[in-house]
Amino acid sequence: MSVEEIFDRFERLLREIADKVASTEIIIVSTPSGHLISYYSKRQVTEDFVTDVAALIGSIGEGLKVIFEQLEMERGVEELVLAETPKHILLLVPLEKASIALKVEKPTLLGAIRAVIKSYIPRIAKLLDRLEEAQIKAIKEELAKEVAPIRVQQAMT
Repeated sequence: MSVEEIFDRFERLLREIADKVASTEIIIVSTPSGHLISYYSKRQVTEDFVTDVAALIGSIGEGLKVIFEQLEMERGVEELVLAETPKHILLLVPLEKASIALKVEKPTLLGAIRAVIKSYIPRIAKLLDRLEEAQIKAIKEELAKEVAPIRVQQAMT
């Protein structure tokens, strides 16, 4: 599976989550270093906005992992961190290879949001593994293309 196909699957998966949690406004998936993997938004957002928020989400996710470790909190694969305002719920999910942020408009049942997100974590984790494998494969193929001409030139001399 190519990197592009995996990104397409991420987009479909995020749309599917947003359909199940009907009042979802935005979902962003970010690497631990803060690079955007994918997002879904109901409203029009700029690429700069999403990139900036992805960077923050990656930092927060990594920070949460350190906090869990420092406070000696047992970790699993499904930690959910909740922030609540009068009109919205923000759910942060720090995974091993990414962090996810989900902004939902109230009224929405918190238990329903949690259940949906937890049910999708295994699929998201699998896509993250496939993305990593596909990126490594693409890099190796690109390097092989660059190295092959050097070998040919050396053989000709």
